Amino acid sequence: MNEYAPRTTYDIDQDVPDVLDKMQWTQHGDETHGVIVQRLDRKLYVKTNKVLEALGGKWSRKAKAHVFERDPRPALAWTIEKAEYEVVKDGFFPTPLEIGLVMAEMADLAPGMDVLEPSAGKGNLIKAILEVQPFAIVSVIEIDDQRRTYLEQREYNVIGKDFLLYQGHHDRIIQNPPFERNQDIMHVRHAWEILPAGGVLVSVVSEGPFFRNDSNALAFRAWLHEQDTETLALDAGAFAESGTNVKARIIKATKR
Repeated sequence: MNEYAPRTTYDIDQDVPDVLDKMQWTQHGDETHGVIVQRLDRKLYVKTNKVLEALGGKWSRKAKAHVFERDPRPALAWTIEKAEYEVVKDGFFPTPLEIGLVMAEMADLAPGMDVLEPSAGKGNLIKAILEVQPFAIVSVIEIDDQRRTYLEQREYNVIGKDFLLYQGHHDRIIQNPPFERNQDIMHVRHAWEILPAGGVLVSVVSEGPFFRNDSNALAFRAWLHEQDTETLALDAGAFAESGTNVKARIIKATKR
């Protein structure tokens, strides 16, 4: 769980817990499938679906079930008991391969370089880095427990949980940080702080810091202006395959 992510708790109507309690569950490799066994009217289905989506489920027509990347049943038991659920906006939008390849190319990678991916998710950006430079030495950080376990099981070099508390040094930092609550600004600034002279930072950043007039955005733009940076605006819908239409840019900063 991303401790920096905003979260909101919602009550659920009294008819929803009974539907959730009677669902049937099966395991399919790393996926957990949940099937609603009752026939529901449209209104009740919509209410139930909101809860299942908040728990990480996505309806699959092929599977004829709600599919979860992690088993939701422990959290579901709490939801049924308390008749409430929590929505966490942790900003996890996997990096599409095309964008990851652009970022890796911008980083000017060379064989043997020590590269950090500090918001590794499920490894999309790592794959792009290694496709561009197979002989890079890649270390990763991931704040979400389940995604970190996923990376460890695939034998990635996981070296930490909370990047904002990390103090290691790497030749390159390539990242797609979460955007909520100015986390992209915080991750960029922290990456710059720990980057050694001669290092390069390549990061996705939301459009917000480039047009907002709050103190964080203004300070960020002033900081960017002082550094050796370049930016690349991404096309609208660049992250559509990851489930968001958020507008974003790639920034590259070289530390002299």
